[in-house]
Amino acid sequence: MMRRFLGYWMLMPVALCFASFALAADDSAETLAVQARVAASRGDSAKAVEFTTQAIAKDPQSDIPYLFYLRGREQFRLGKIAESAADFDKYAELLPREKPKLWERGITLYYAGRFQEGADQFALYQKYLSNDVENAAWRFLCMAQAEGVDKAQAELLPIEGDGRVPMMTLHRFYRGKATEEEVLKEVDAGEVSETERAGRRFYAALYLGAYFEATGDEDKAKKYLAQAADENLQKTAAGAINSYMGDVARIHWKRKQAND
Repeated sequence: MMRRFLGYWMLMPVALCFASFALAADDSAETLAVQARVAASRGDSAKAVEFTTQAIAKDPQSDIPYLFYLRGREQFRLGKIAESAADFDKYAELLPREKPKLWERGITLYYAGRFQEGADQFALYQKYLSNDVENAAWRFLCMAQAEGVDKAQAELLPIEGDGRVPMMTLHRFYRGKATEEEVLKEVDAGEVSETERAGRRFYAALYLGAYFEATGDEDKAKKYLAQAADENLQKTAAGAINSYMGDVARIHWKRKQAND
């Protein structure tokens, strides 16, 4: 989840990686915003949050509302769910036309226990991008908590054309039209690179685990969620998975362990 990021995030120039050094002595809001982007691009979520917070405090109009979006992502990656939700809410409030794109907000709302709002967010995202099985899965997971598994399955978002293996089989699985074994068979099918195979295994494990958790099969849920969070699997799959979803798997498994 998911294949599209907001445009300005995907197009962030490599030059930003040098900007923090050139402007190190400059503590303006604009420079802090650049440093926040650089930190986020390097995976330093704590520094990204620090710089965005400083930039917002220094000049509330500087690079707003983007900084709330950036900080919401990085707060989530640090496991700060309530803070992430507040930032995404603020971003959506300041720039409502961007709200349909905020799949990250939907995930945060799920972990914040705001299940109906999460389901609504994923329904809205469907209007922005209609061929993403992960969107349907997350709406299912939110609805299963808010209204029960039967209704979540009956109202599973229709998806066509997600070319990633084994996503369409996972969609049929969530509909009750495919088996766990069929998903795993597709993961292992064909001649593909080690990286791609690991990517398939990651997504299969994450969404099988989340499904079994939602439907009450704790043994299978733990088995698959642990696999998805496995550091070695994620390293092997680097480039074949969205790194944000790697953090989702890690956070999900950590929270599950804490609650057991």
